Amino acid sequence: MNISEVAKGRAEVIEGFIQIETLLGNIISNYYVGRQNPFGFMFALEVLYDENCSFGMKRNVLEKIIDAIFEEADKKKEAQAQFQKLFKLNKIRNLFAHCGPDLFIAQGGKGIRITPNPTNPSQPVDFDKAYQEFKNLEPKAFLWLDELHSQIDELRQKGLQKFYSALTSQTPGAP
Repeated sequence: MNISEVAKGRAEVIEGFIQIETLLGNIISNYYVGRQNPFGFMFALEVLYDENCSFGMKRNVLEKIIDAIFEEADKKKEAQAQFQKLFKLNKIRNLFAHCGPDLFIAQGGKGIRITPNPTNPSQPVDFDKAYQEFKNLEPKAFLWLDELHSQIDELRQKGLQKFYSALTSQTPGAP
């Protein structure tokens, strides 16, 4: 990718990841606060969209939700595969958002621009490969999150029942 293509790819990756994080925030808010609760919107704005509320924290909360709502081994296995996609998408997003500064090195009598790969600084970042991987994974991860979001009301009830059941079984004197 040339400089302008990297800039365009950077914008697309970051914007695409914002959509994933927004959907992730909606799932968390709707699960814990409820879809019809006006505090859900306030919770999303003041907590989940705060600049210090990281993707990693949201991902960990989603893992707790998944653990609460799915008892079936196959659904948990599928969720783990989806978490790996989310983790990979976040790594690509971070690569585009944070890699730099570029270096200009002399090669063959002329200067070339490279961005060192943070995992192997002797090699340049392959932005084209990372961009293609993002474009491949993003729609799949978004679809899974969207399906989860569309079922969240039903799944919320299941998770709450499991939580209260576990809580009352561990509380002495509970009904």
